[in-house]
Amino acid sequence: MTAGPRIRVNLAARAANAEMRRAKTRAGLIEAGLSVLSRKGPAASVEDYAAAAGVSRGTFYNYFPSPDDLHQALRRRFLRAVSADLAGPMDGVEDPAARIAILSLHLVVYCVRNSGEARAMFQLDRLRPERRPGDKDLYADALRAGVAAGRFRKVDVEAARTLISGAVRMAALDAMAEPERLAAAETVVFLVLVGLGLDDADASAVTRLAAGRIATPA
Repeated sequence: MTAGPRIRVNLAARAANAEMRRAKTRAGLIEAGLSVLSRKGPAASVEDYAAAAGVSRGTFYNYFPSPDDLHQALRRRFLRAVSADLAGPMDGVEDPAARIAILSLHLVVYCVRNSGEARAMFQLDRLRPERRPGDKDLYADALRAGVAAGRFRKVDVEAARTLISGAVRMAALDAMAEPERLAAAETVVFLVLVGLGLDDADASAVTRLAAGRIATPA
């Protein structure tokens, strides 16, 4: 009896395809997480996330052991996106005050342009309002550098970060609700800089510099 042709299985290709499917499913869960959170907020359940992604509850848990793990993935994605978009405006800027101003205006504009994602992030703040280590990275270095250089008054860095974060959050929410309020974000940044210790003229000049580096939505 003649043996038939031997079938070769490309194990590497099979593994690559499986990894691609896993990556696609995970990405789908993250996109679903953004959509569900922006609409339902703290009321969102695992069933909501799974249904929006078109997968089973068990599949959700295969990728995220708990809803909090999904939420942290969403936070990391948001911070990566914000940081990537910030590279150009921040290029060559060494002054800590200018860095604070650029970052603050950039965050407001990013939220306006990506309002669905921003709403999801604000909902996460309601779920877990305490700070995480990664939350401090965007502002802390510039604040410490400004205090060390005498650019800012000697204040507790965490207290200063609270001031900035609260002001920027409200400026973003205002601008997301009423786009014409986007211009008011510059006044918010000016007031933050004055609070950190800059005089009015210096704070105004730094705010103008920041505004010139951030492209606002038409």
